[in-house]
Amino acid sequence: MLINLYIKAGGDSAVDKTFSLFIDLDKLKNSKDSIIDLTRSMDSSLEVYSEPGYSDPEFKINDWCSIHDRGFLVSQVIMGTQTGTHIDAPAHFIEEGATMNSLIPGDLMGRYFLIDMDNSSFDESVISNYTGESFLFIKSCRSRAMLSRNFFERLLSLNAKVWVTAGECGIINEEEFSFNRGLAFMGKFLVEDLDMNMAAKISKGGYIFAMPLKLMDTGGAPCRVAVIQGKQQTPGTRKSLADY
Repeated sequence: MLINLYIKAGGDSAVDKTFSLFIDLDKLKNSKDSIIDLTRSMDSSLEVYSEPGYSDPEFKINDWCSIHDRGFLVSQVIMGTQTGTHIDAPAHFIEEGATMNSLIPGDLMGRYFLIDMDNSSFDESVISNYTGESFLFIKSCRSRAMLSRNFFERLLSLNAKVWVTAGECGIINEEEFSFNRGLAFMGKFLVEDLDMNMAAKISKGGYIFAMPLKLMDTGGAPCRVAVIQGKQQTPGTRKSLADY
């Protein structure tokens, strides 16, 4: 009621738009498949990154106190900054790079531009469809995405500050972490290690939320990631939340 009265009274257009977004979001919350949670579950089955001679911190959840003993339940969680679904800051790969606290809330939500490399008809010319989305989403659930250096640099030139990868990515004929270091040197943040089964459902035209723990001065942080799946709009219809 208050929202309707405000809009009818001719309130600020930016605020009107915000109200409109939340009205759409409220409708979508209970709509099947509208909201896709891309976050991996964190339990004893969660694997952490390792290579010969190195491993990220082991993920553990330990009992700390119980309702029986203290009247409340608390668990101890042990993990690294890159545990599970997480965001890499540039500082993860380059010294003096931006850390997690350089992100502001507005950087963590927005429309995404999909690079669907699982599509059998994928072509690099898809980049011409970019319209200023703040997230770049590379979908390669079936196999590792290998980008040409030229295509990678063209993608880096886009305004998207945050990249999201569903599956592994690399650059053809370059060392293993050249993709990650290239992002870091350009000041880009990377969301990775998604739930691959859920990521396979992603299609173009959506709105993404990537909310990390508010860790200060770190090169990464675990995060919860969800997408509001966009729907094609017919001419003359009101836009959905994913279209803003």
